[in-house]
Amino acid sequence: MSALAWTDAEAAEAWLNAVYYVEAPQAVMASERGDGWLHFAPPAYGNEQLERHWPRHRVQPRPGRLVLFPSFSSHHVTPVGVDENRTAVTFEVTPA
Repeated sequence: MSALAWTDAEAAEAWLNAVYYVEAPQAVMASERGDGWLHFAPPAYGNEQLERHWPRHRVQPRPGRLVLFPSFSSHHVTPVGVDENRTAVTFEVTPA
């Protein structure tokens, strides 16, 4: 399995991000290490104090699970390396 470098996946214009899991690989649902999970970390502002104290959180994909989170949240998904489908619907809520 290859490692994924942290990418700053923030949506500057959006207020809210969401992901709805339709299906997930069995390896993801069985993983205890967080392979294929949605990972959150502090916003990438370069503030060491913030980065040190901001909680890290991860969410395990499960069919039927809806995850809502503020758009300023830095997030990524780790690779799994299996030949199974992962189907998710994602969207952003932006001001009119």
